[in-house]
Amino acid sequence: MLSATATLGFAMPVLGAERWRLPQEVKMIAQMGDNRTALALLLKELDACEAGAGTADRCLDLLVTAATLAQRTRDAETAEAMARRAAVLADRTLAETSPDRALAHRLLGSVLTSPDAALAEYRIALNLYSANDNPAADNVLADMLRLLDREGRYAEGEALHRRIVDTAIAKNGPDHPDVAAALTNLAINLSAQRREDAAHPLLVRALAIYEQRLPPGHPYIALLLTNVGASLVAMDRANEAVPLLERALALREKTLAPGHPDLAVSLNALASAWLKLGELKQAETLQRRALELRRASLPEGSPGIARGLINLAFTLKQQGRFAEAEPLYREARGIVAATHAPDHPMRINADWSLAEILLSGGADLAESRSYFRAAARGALARIGSYRDFDTGATRELATWRNIFAGQARIAWALR
Repeated sequence: MLSATATLGFAMPVLGAERWRLPQEVKMIAQMGDNRTALALLLKELDACEAGAGTADRCLDLLVTAATLAQRTRDAETAEAMARRAAVLADRTLAETSPDRALAHRLLGSVLTSPDAALAEYRIALNLYSANDNPAADNVLADMLRLLDREGRYAEGEALHRRIVDTAIAKNGPDHPDVAAALTNLAINLSAQRREDAAHPLLVRALAIYEQRLPPGHPYIALLLTNVGASLVAMDRANEAVPLLERALALREKTLAPGHPDLAVSLNALASAWLKLGELKQAETLQRRALELRRASLPEGSPGIARGLINLAFTLKQQGRFAEAEPLYREARGIVAATHAPDHPMRINADWSLAEILLSGGADLAESRSYFRAAARGALARIGSYRDFDTGATRELATWRNIFAGQARIAWALR
């Protein structure tokens, strides 16, 4: 998640007339990249400031910058301590209309490790900014959505996405490219909730806006063609999706560098359409090319590589090539386990996929059972996170029903 400090710059608060100024030496050392030394100097400066600060907000800028530097040095304990002190000081000394109060709470949200605690701070910042029509509220919404997406808490993010859509329409009118972008993000959120019937019309509308307002061949048009095509595939309308996805791929091949990672997105989307149509070899060829692109363009251990591995492994599994699919699933599961919580949808899927291939290939059944159990724990945690067993919980249960069926199958195999 991009921190608030990274978004807003080095010295975040608006400098008050009586605030202690950030020493030039600290600025210069930090700009040279030696954040650890800069932080040590700043903490000494902070001690001097607080010795005579009284009850005023004189030291607020120093606290905020200290939290920022601690973030950069991965000193989580110091970052949280400085950010908490900044938020307390801002609440005690500043008026509600001061943007620095909101900023201090946004900073605190960015350093907290507990998602719920971080969201609570972001909500405080969002309410403060919104009460004063401060455009920085948009940045807080973005912070919250990044956190919720990272945690796989898509249902909670939906209301925020809808708020962004409403704001964009009110500000720009219904046919502005910013509205199309907001609609696209809302549709992606709905797709993650397996609500493709609600997501698809939003993507179609966004594509129409882009084709009307942007020049032909614009990257956003290729993006929306890919999204609309993928949505059609998810709704079992792969025949309709293929021409859109082929057009998107052609646009990207024409406008992007040969190794651009967006090409892999289009390749995988087109592969998924051919897979639905039973053209497994054609899908495999596209997925291998996509995986090669991702390995070349993304850092080692990237979740994008894991997605490419899972896609190719699934196609191999559909062809009965279990021995070839298993190492791909293992590699993908290793990446996802290092980057996602046990109850994240991608982690659940990685655990379940590996369990399935081990069972299908007749490998170590005890190992298969362990991954089924891990996937089931993650799925149950997600289902249990709903306050009521509503449509969202029902949809979540349906998403993971194959995990529980797999547990029954492995139990019979091991008896």
